[in-house]
Amino acid sequence: MEKGIIKIGKPYVIHLHDKGTSRLCADVEYKNKICTLYYETDEKYSEYYCYERSDAFILGLLHSAMYNNENIICEAPITEQLYFQLSTYYIPIVAENMPDLNTIEIIADKAAEIPCIANASATGNSGGVDSFYTMLKYTKERCGNFGLTHVMFNNISSNDNVEDRIRALFNRDKVEKERISEELGYEFVWLFTNLYSFYETTGLFNHYFTLQYISAAYALKKLFAIYYFSSTFTVDKFSIDPNIIVSGGRFDLFTLAQISVENLKIYSAGMEAERLKKVEFIDKFSISHRHLQVCAVEQSLGGQYKSNALNCGYCHKCRRMISLYYAWGVLEKYQKIFDLSYFNANKSKFIGCALAADQKYFAGKVKNSLKKEKKYTLSITIWYLLFKIRYSLAKNKKLVRIYYKLIGKELTE
Repeated sequence: MEKGIIKIGKPYVIHLHDKGTSRLCADVEYKNKICTLYYETDEKYSEYYCYERSDAFILGLLHSAMYNNENIICEAPITEQLYFQLSTYYIPIVAENMPDLNTIEIIADKAAEIPCIANASATGNSGGVDSFYTMLKYTKERCGNFGLTHVMFNNISSNDNVEDRIRALFNRDKVEKERISEELGYEFVWLFTNLYSFYETTGLFNHYFTLQYISAAYALKKLFAIYYFSSTFTVDKFSIDPNIIVSGGRFDLFTLAQISVENLKIYSAGMEAERLKKVEFIDKFSISHRHLQVCAVEQSLGGQYKSNALNCGYCHKCRRMISLYYAWGVLEKYQKIFDLSYFNANKSKFIGCALAADQKYFAGKVKNSLKKEKKYTLSITIWYLLFKIRYSLAKNKKLVRIYYKLIGKELTE
């Protein structure tokens, strides 16, 4: 199959004085059109943009190029170490193991790394368990010179594809994330990008998430000397087997090693603790009772149960956390940030659904806690069994087709 081409123009900075912001931009030619890819932040950080290298744009677009089997041609150089690690290790190994990605070439001059100016240490803040764990664990008090100084909030985790909606949600949540940074004593950095628009589907954009996310740190590479990427999985869950993994996060240890360079060390934060250990840790800090944001509804297009609360209280992520906090007897501490109306009206059904739908490890821990506190009622058991049957039947494609035919809807494969 003949390879296509993505051409990345020389990066440049524009200053949006009326907004008090600036953008690191590159004009990208692909599919017979030219579009500008940008990373935007507060004007005060414009001196830290790494416009001399194509690094950020290559990382941001690499998975799209691999998916579409397109070589990347750059007008500006790539950092030599990054080029070596991507071309020698990351691209061929990931392409060999992931059936939807192809081996491609990066065609660019190689150059020495641009030095860091500020030597800051940062992590991202989505508001979720993993990022809260990183912000609370990797402090100056615990980590000395390797401790955090900055927290970045960006929109790269969006599951939407319409800029107006994404921008509105980003601006709303930016206020919340800045409050968290202020309470913890970290300098707050926000960054908005239109990178999502260069991906054909939000599924592809989020399945191989890590490179896109780290491209934001590379955009401000003169600011950061250390970046902690909050890991979802522990070391023992490492896998690059496409038949096992549910996201590229399962091989983050490999990925991060290939995009870490001499003047920007990237660490996998939290790989030492599984999810429930992280939840136990952050529960000790009252800031999580006010600001934890695990909700999946607002991240996705057209969420059914939107709420004025920080967390909708209905989506699968909210169900999991509410059920866990109820089992532990600490739900009251989180009542201001979760909409608990549905839970309070349908407690047994709510918990039964959460247990049946989630991972065996999580469900087992919650069940044990419920039983220990004498909260595992007969009605929860019944609902749990009913949902287990429902989810098992949903795996049968013939039954699913019959169901959709009965309700008069078209099934999209």
